[in-house]
Amino acid sequence: MAETVESSASLAAINASSCIPGLTYRTLRPGESGLYRALRFESLKRDPDGFGSTYEEESRVPTLKFEAAIEARTAGRFVIGAFVGERLVGLAGFARQSRSKTTHRGDISQVYVDPAQRGRSIAQGLLRMLLDTAFGSPDLEQVELGVVTTNTAALRLYRKLGFREFGLLENYLKSGDLRRHMFLMQLTRDRYFGLNRPPPTPRNPHA
Repeated sequence: MAETVESSASLAAINASSCIPGLTYRTLRPGESGLYRALRFESLKRDPDGFGSTYEEESRVPTLKFEAAIEARTAGRFVIGAFVGERLVGLAGFARQSRSKTTHRGDISQVYVDPAQRGRSIAQGLLRMLLDTAFGSPDLEQVELGVVTTNTAALRLYRKLGFREFGLLENYLKSGDLRRHMFLMQLTRDRYFGLNRPPPTPRNPHA
């Protein structure tokens, strides 16, 4: 599998366009898995209906999958973080599929922004950085994600970036009497760069 690459030009553009002092976006590095774990747990506690996992389940896991990927610098698996100064305020995870017939595909998950920082386009910055980084691998053709149908803000953003629904999974989540459906969404490489920007110049995000 080709190693994921990152565009330094797109990173500079995203950071420069922000009007939030001290806001930057970058790949989480070895030694920062604890920052990821803390914000991941916060997301599960603050937005329990937005994720398939629960805080109780994940807090019992000694090392989460993305924690291991951050520390091992696993090719094709990374987390983009939004930092205000040294504080991690948002994250978005990417995992490329590993089977020989599906390595052209990848999945976005665990998108979250601290509620105090919402309404400032941080989620958009996270996703643009993630997509530029993932599609920096020239043989990655499409990315996919799932979003609960009641998350209208996320749906607007995903559609703006070029994602399209290709399915509906009814009753994806069930908690007591509460049931939530999930849209399955897909974005192709050609559609993303056709709507947004030219492909980035590849470089190793773990360098």
